[in-house]
Amino acid sequence: MRQLTIIGLQTLISLLLVSCCCFEPVPVDPQSTPIVREATIAEFNSQFVGTDPAPSFNIATFKFPASTASSGDLPNDDRFLKGPWTFTQTGYPLRGLTTNYTFRSPSNSLLAGDIIVDTIFITPLDTLAMIRVRGSLFRLPPNPSLRTDDARVVVTEIEDFYRTATPDPGKSICATLDARAVKYGTDTMSAQTDYTIEVTDNGQPTTITYPTTWPTDSRGNLLPPIKQPLTADIGYYTLAMRTGDWFFYRAVNGMSFFVVVTNIQRGTMPPFIQRMTIKFAESYGCENCTP
Repeated sequence: MRQLTIIGLQTLISLLLVSCCCFEPVPVDPQSTPIVREATIAEFNSQFVGTDPAPSFNIATFKFPASTASSGDLPNDDRFLKGPWTFTQTGYPLRGLTTNYTFRSPSNSLLAGDIIVDTIFITPLDTLAMIRVRGSLFRLPPNPSLRTDDARVVVTEIEDFYRTATPDPGKSICATLDARAVKYGTDTMSAQTDYTIEVTDNGQPTTITYPTTWPTDSRGNLLPPIKQPLTADIGYYTLAMRTGDWFFYRAVNGMSFFVVVTNIQRGTMPPFIQRMTIKFAESYGCENCTP
């Protein structure tokens, strides 16, 4: 009985150690070559012309894969299948009121995947893609060598970064990157607003607007813009990306990646849809932890 008790205790300890969130099940072997994959993401556009989708209609988002067996997915955000996403919440933000929402594109917290390309600007002086991410992102130091579409160079630069980067005191490179990654990639609210919120009382307009005159709870805290459990944050956090930019990214599935922007371009055929291309690989030498 004593032996069984000891064995049971050892098993319990093992289970507790395994269940502690370190960083996940299967690490990326530091001795193996990072597997570089590619994805191209078009500008998000939910516009309709009358009853038909606009020529540049695109409601795809990019979702990072959960294993090296995949290059990720481009799931459509079905909420925008018929154009801007509209829905109504009754009895909110106060009893007796009705709130009507219209989203022309999803805010970061409402993304169906990990990334959407909000807008691409191409001028004689500059080319950049404004993106939104749902996970956590940390920009890596500028690296002129990454102004290339060569997967071998991407591999070399990832390996060199992992080998030469200086971690925070008492942390590994992986833990350092994870700690520095910021949800949505920035804590600075974008000035862009791509939604409308209209509050009515028995069908009549009210003066309640978000966040200016939005109601508060008993403690004086602003009520969420949307009734839970949807989200408490519908802010738009956009990031400017140029070719050659790279970053560490913790995806919504818990996996982490090194991502390089390799191309931003305008389509060659009408309606000349603009797209951003990335190359990415699981974070070299790092383990991952599902949330």
